[in-house]
Amino acid sequence: MKPEIDNDIFFFLRPQVENRIGETVIPGKVLLIFVEQGTANMSIDGESFAMDVDHMFFIHPRAELVLNEASADFKLAVVAVPNVMKESATLHMDISFFMFLVKKPCWEMDEKMRRMTMGFYNMFEYICHDLKAETKSDLITSLFVLFVRVLYEKARPMLPNEKPIGSIAGRTLISRFGKLLRTHFREDHRVAYYADLLCVTPKYLTQVVKQTVGVTPKDIIDRTLAIESVHQLKHSQLTIQQISGVLGFPDQSYFGRFFKRMFGISPLQFRQNPNMDVLQKLETSLLSKYPELEKFGLGKDKNE
Repeated sequence: MKPEIDNDIFFFLRPQVENRIGETVIPGKVLLIFVEQGTANMSIDGESFAMDVDHMFFIHPRAELVLNEASADFKLAVVAVPNVMKESATLHMDISFFMFLVKKPCWEMDEKMRRMTMGFYNMFEYICHDLKAETKSDLITSLFVLFVRVLYEKARPMLPNEKPIGSIAGRTLISRFGKLLRTHFREDHRVAYYADLLCVTPKYLTQVVKQTVGVTPKDIIDRTLAIESVHQLKHSQLTIQQISGVLGFPDQSYFGRFFKRMFGISPLQFRQNPNMDVLQKLETSLLSKYPELEKFGLGKDKNE
């Protein structure tokens, strides 16, 4: 593994490991590591794990990784995505799943799970290497969300702190809110707008969402807009003024204030320097806005 993580928003690689034994790596991205052949031993935050074809690794961005030893035929594949993509993928899952992902970096795979994970990373590799740039981000996001959802369903029986997620009516309401948000988040940013579509009061919608997922509908709307803002600034050729219009902001100035409130920098500053350091600042800003993530090991960097 190389310590200089690629600046792309996501990537697929097969790193050379021969000269990396004993080197400490802090990835700065969410990593999914698949062993293609051979065996190795890796330390993750000081805990030692055996690596072989029967294990997959889900690594959080601030983990300290050290490859201790590897067989001569050892080969691995690495999928990397920004943490905001994981936040988007796990937005409507039980909050205890965050802790589970941090505490359980190593997943033992049976034959069915191995086929599923191999299918995921083969598809990820194909999208990264063989498709046009303008289609990649949406496809990667959809593929990653699906993969994390499968892991979540597999992990649910092992979540000791998982609690029932409200009533059936409450879960249905939140599911409908999520579908409406994905369709209309560019059109209207008010909780009242979605409450009207759902035929409930804004107060009731806020109570149900807050009780179920720990954040308010406005938090979810803002997070959705923030993630889409980063995507548009990173991958589209639209001007900042055009992006502000596409995302439903009254004008560019309003969009700029929103982006700076969410991330601590202006849209122009991000577009001029969309590198890993800036993405890390964006991620830290998101986490500071959602302090409930701190207690699940996803807070500020250890070195800060």
